[in-house]
Amino acid sequence: MLTSTEDSAAAVRSGGSRGAVAEQYQALVQWIHSASNVPATAAKSIGVTSCSRGAGVSSVAANLAVAAAQAGAGRVLLLDLSSGSQPELARRLNLSGDCGLPAALSSRDRRAAECAQQTPIDNLWLLAASNTDLGTGVLLENGHVHRLVRELEAEFTFIVVDLPPTDSGLCFAAAGTLNGVLLVMDAAGTRSEAAKRAKQRLIHANAAVLGVILNKQTRDLPTWLDARL
Repeated sequence: MLTSTEDSAAAVRSGGSRGAVAEQYQALVQWIHSASNVPATAAKSIGVTSCSRGAGVSSVAANLAVAAAQAGAGRVLLLDLSSGSQPELARRLNLSGDCGLPAALSSRDRRAAECAQQTPIDNLWLLAASNTDLGTGVLLENGHVHRLVRELEAEFTFIVVDLPPTDSGLCFAAAGTLNGVLLVMDAAGTRSEAAKRAKQRLIHANAAVLGVILNKQTRDLPTWLDARL
């Protein structure tokens, strides 16, 4: 699967996503439901990653989660495991305070789903850390990321996981636990060799690579990708 997004950063607003960009993400949600090897009644966990930082993964993940919530996919969660001082969705929706990930990792009295912050968008929750370095080390220990995903799948019907780039240990640990992974590439900036390395890392992580999203797409495809299609 190869799809493109022209301006994913413009889609998330306090009222959700609209227009042509929203249609792209709604179509992507429908495709994921039909393409992933998971029964229609089961939860779907989809990771979004990239070859390197700056490709727009957080914007793509946020818009995908919004589109899934608006499409009636049930209880939708955006699980932000990427690094950064503030999750993209929280910033766009003006959410403040703790977004629950540290509590989900450390609390023995609350389920992980109870730690997620409900957003102003119907049926959409966010689980993240304001300082994600705090959660990264814990997630890499003793299969914590696998247990966290399994627990969340029991509470949500559609989970979008904002992953760090493929060369990170956290992406390697998480990708294989998910139903599928989308690889985001900067349409103008990603090179052929970087894309090959990213795909191989995902394969070594036993990830189910669903396809590629060309972000920041202009009219023409990159020369190296155009030659392969």
